[in-house]
Amino acid sequence: MAVAPTSYDILMGTFRSPYLYTLTFDVLARKLQVREVNEATGGHNWLDVSPDGNTLYATVWGEPPKLTSYDIVRGGEYATTKLSRNVASQYMSGYVCSNNKAMYSACGPQVDTFLVDDNGTLLDQPAVQSFNLLQGQEKNKANGTLDFGGLRHGGHSADLSPDGTKLYVADIGRNCVWMYHVDRETGLLTEASKNIATRPHDGPRHAWPHPNGRIVYSLQEHSSYVDAFRLTDDNKLEFLEGGCIIPDEKDHDKYWADEVRLSPMADVVFGSTRGLEEGTPGFVTAWNLRPDGTFASTEATHRFQTKTSGGWANAIAVCPNLGPNGEVFMTLTDSEVGFIQILAYTSDKGFEVVDELKISTEKEHIMPATTVWL
Repeated sequence: MAVAPTSYDILMGTFRSPYLYTLTFDVLARKLQVREVNEATGGHNWLDVSPDGNTLYATVWGEPPKLTSYDIVRGGEYATTKLSRNVASQYMSGYVCSNNKAMYSACGPQVDTFLVDDNGTLLDQPAVQSFNLLQGQEKNKANGTLDFGGLRHGGHSADLSPDGTKLYVADIGRNCVWMYHVDRETGLLTEASKNIATRPHDGPRHAWPHPNGRIVYSLQEHSSYVDAFRLTDDNKLEFLEGGCIIPDEKDHDKYWADEVRLSPMADVVFGSTRGLEEGTPGFVTAWNLRPDGTFASTEATHRFQTKTSGGWANAIAVCPNLGPNGEVFMTLTDSEVGFIQILAYTSDKGFEVVDELKISTEKEHIMPATTVWL
């Protein structure tokens, strides 16, 4: 059983502020603190760490659209970041992931492939592949104004299968999850299938694979469901079952789901949702899983009501190892007020807030977005 170290470095981006935060979480003291505020090229709403752990990739919310790679500098008391390269993007990206050949970007109207060098740095060149996700008259709207609106109504995420041979792209606007085959020698993609969501109003936002490679969890932004799909023939996804993040009595139209992630042992799946307006708290929900990745029950094992709506965030990122008492640690970011929490979860006791840090100041409203654990 994997056991957490005594402390972790965590990197955190924001939606609008040019800062990258280095945080440390002391597992035994159960304490989270800011160690460094690194200079950033803009607001980084999504972060990804290269497979070797030496490069940070980031989306940039700003004009002109671009993507960024940073060197992760280690050797001191805590990790810091150093800019390695900016590259232009046709549209503002919402999500990136990487292997040792390429970085993949979901940016609303399309999915892009950017190549990286042997050190993981983005090459100083445009995307080598772009897959248009728009259909019919939608293509006429695909111009420079499709920034945040494009992300809200288009391709929103990109994640690789555990063996690195497939890329899953959740597309809110097309109500589907696209599958691409990955050439591991070159990093290039080939479109494989378009997998329509179960409900006409689902709006897939993120698609996260189980370590066994056969199950993919699709987070539905509009309906607040976490759905399990099975990879059927290496080309298509088949719906199995789903659980709702919010309680039955809540109005789905007042929420927009944000994130889906697994516990370190892949025996629990977590989903989070935000309130559409201030005064509507969001939820983080957990379901126990069978060893094959299917739901033990689609009824929630535990729910946690968040302190605020979460703003644009209420994003969870799970610690890669269990805590000393078998607990699952995760970060929860809030952009409404501007704080980050560490949550601990066990299937027996549910969720608890371990620590909280206010990031916003009286002089500046800072909007925490997402984190990565190092």
